[in-house]
Amino acid sequence: MALQLPKAVQSFIDDQARRTPPERRNIYVCGDCKGHVVTRDRDYGVTPFMIGCKATAGCKGHMQSSLYRVFDQSVAAKFEWYRPETLNGLTSGEATHVKMGGLLLRRISHA
Repeated sequence: MALQLPKAVQSFIDDQARRTPPERRNIYVCGDCKGHVVTRDRDYGVTPFMIGCKATAGCKGHMQSSLYRVFDQSVAAKFEWYRPETLNGLTSGEATHVKMGGLLLRRISHA
C-alpha cells in the first residue's frame, strides 16, 4: 500500500512542487573536515538543515546546508532526498519525519 500523508502535509508538498524546480541541488559542508557533498531532491518535501558528515569516512562532524544556493544546478550529486513508498523498516523517528513531509537521504547508485 502506498504511503498516505496527512491532507495538510500533502497540500504543502503539492504547493512546493508547483513552485520548485525538480531535481534541485543542494550542497552540505562539514564544519569539522570541511568536506562537502552535493544532494538532489528526487521528490518534493522537507530536508534537514544539518546532517551527519557523509564526505569523509570516520568523520563525526555535522554538515550544514547551503540552503539550495547552488549556482550550477547541473553539478553531479552523490546523494538524493526521496520519499519512501512505505514506512516499513523505518525507525520511529524516520517514520514520524516522513509522515510530516520529510524526505530521507540515500546514496545514488549508478547502474
